[in-house]
Amino acid sequence: MSVFTRAFPKSIAHPDGSLDDWLARQVDDNPWFSDLLARWEPAGGVRADAEPHLRLAVRDGYLNFYRNGQSVAKVEFGPRVGLRAEVHAKYVEGPDASLGRLYRRITSGQTAEASVDIGAWIEEADGYSGDEKRFVEEVVAVSRDVIDLEMALPAIDLPADVAPVGPDGKRHRVAPRIDLVALEPAGPGWRLALWEAKLVDDGRIRCEGDEKMPEVKKQIENYKLWLEHEGHEELVLDAYRATCRILVGLHGFVAARINLAIGPLGEGIRAVAEGASLLLDKDVRLLIDARKEKTLKWESFEDNGHKAKLEGRGIHLQMVRDDKALRLVGRP
Repeated sequence: MSVFTRAFPKSIAHPDGSLDDWLARQVDDNPWFSDLLARWEPAGGVRADAEPHLRLAVRDGYLNFYRNGQSVAKVEFGPRVGLRAEVHAKYVEGPDASLGRLYRRITSGQTAEASVDIGAWIEEADGYSGDEKRFVEEVVAVSRDVIDLEMALPAIDLPADVAPVGPDGKRHRVAPRIDLVALEPAGPGWRLALWEAKLVDDGRIRCEGDEKMPEVKKQIENYKLWLEHEGHEELVLDAYRATCRILVGLHGFVAARINLAIGPLGEGIRAVAEGASLLLDKDVRLLIDARKEKTLKWESFEDNGHKAKLEGRGIHLQMVRDDKALRLVGRP
């Protein structure tokens, strides 16, 4: 079975489950970590001041800080090494970063190999963010119960009759990466909704002829194959229950000690952290940026039948035709 988890190492947690004491030591010893947390803005909001914000994603043994969909810093933690961050060299040194190692490292209690200027990292990251990643950020900014970005799933082997065939003619393992994970109300509890984001002029969502389906359909089918694999549904549910608990713990710490003005967490995140029931919709949905001011091809997607063909194959679509439609809309 694959391993898919979201957790802090148990060895650093306080016996009562609180991470506050450990976090307090880390921010005292590592001002750069305090700065990253100070710039964290939960989903559903943007900074009221002019300071560029970051999004935070919980991983297995580390945190990932994002800016406009670009990973700015990966922060690992453990009982012996304390904190260790990796930052892409191009964010630290700019486009003229020296050849060799792609990442620069910051270790606990030490300074970076180059100066720790997180504001400069963010400015550089902004320059590398494409339209699709910026679209995802715009959606996150108005959707308070988004709980993950770039949900990377471990590769699995599939039966020969369903395994995807690559350009080399060989069958390949499936290792999906889903753009957005969000919570939505589902009866008395909550449900995980997984979203693939695309721009309306992306050729992967358009059909050639009446019979051939667009590439995105196979992409979504591969996601579902992973999710339906034995034991994976419970892995995902357990991982995101843990994510909600960790987000609540981190948010409480930041709000009390670092940034009193941090935006609130979503209702669903707090509810799941407190034990509300959680379901998984294994049908990955398609989120399309079709705003008129963004592309000249927004009308042709519908007029030429691409939208109808995808919906006719059971794909749930949300078309974003203007900024008012950026917020994720759940299923009944």
